[in-house]
Amino acid sequence: MNVSILHGHRKTSSRLHIFARLTLAILLWMVMAFAGSPARATNGANGIHDPSSIVKIGSLYHIWGTGQGIIHKTSPDMVTWTDVGSVFGSGNGPSWIQTYVPGFKGFFWAPEIVWQGGKWFLYYACSLGAKPCCIGCATSSDGYNWSDQGMVVYSDNNTVYGSIDPFIWSGWVGWGSHLTGIWISPVNTSTGKLTGSKTNIINISDAEGANIIWNGGYFYCFYQRGVCCNGVNSTYTMWVARATSITGPYSGNRVFMSGSNPYYGPGQAGFWASVISYHYYDGNNNGAPTLGVSNLTFSGGWPSWNSHY
Repeated sequence: MNVSILHGHRKTSSRLHIFARLTLAILLWMVMAFAGSPARATNGANGIHDPSSIVKIGSLYHIWGTGQGIIHKTSPDMVTWTDVGSVFGSGNGPSWIQTYVPGFKGFFWAPEIVWQGGKWFLYYACSLGAKPCCIGCATSSDGYNWSDQGMVVYSDNNTVYGSIDPFIWSGWVGWGSHLTGIWISPVNTSTGKLTGSKTNIINISDAEGANIIWNGGYFYCFYQRGVCCNGVNSTYTMWVARATSITGPYSGNRVFMSGSNPYYGPGQAGFWASVISYHYYDGNNNGAPTLGVSNLTFSGGWPSWNSHY
């Protein structure tokens, strides 16, 4: 199998207002510059919110996103995208979710994917806009046919973290939204389940939608602050901090990417080599959630991005 990975929200109830937009056909923004340079138009079913990392399986690129049953799209070139169904179909999802999130109707949030232990693991969040909420995972050998593996982490009304926005880094799974920010725990790469203690790595009350990469001796944690899921009124801003250990302490918190007309509220970073992917809200398309892809570079120990891909 030819496998390559393009890695890896509010998430309050306000996020629910934009979900109805997810079925719209919209433009894919492949090249975003600091001053808002023109986008390269794409076609097909390329609208997405809270995108997973992009992965390549065989000759096709794959991406998953927030939506009923977890939406799934493919592309031969990252330009023309096609809907290929969903992970869990049109129902309410695996039955165990009702134990943790009663009334859940199968609208999953912010999936993330990784190849580990000889199979794909897809992590996903189940929430109605507040606690209780949980993260589960499913496995697949081909990226199309999935076997659910159950609950990974859960938040009840007394839990100090929000169990949404999963992310993955080489034997670790992270999550978090608002409250006490971003958390991480070691994971069994065969089962996908947590195996050790949980560590609070970004203790900022409005931090969410995180992801981690490693470069030049540092772990870099990217996360979002601000208002999500409100079209052109979204104020999401992507921040970054760094540490020499994956569990921290992280320091140097700074803005990495902020929105400007017509590209509003960038967030939900994914990574592969020198590429960063994310969603933003397209001011030229009624604020529809749209995928952005840019180059990622490092200078002086910190990342930056530009419009060339």
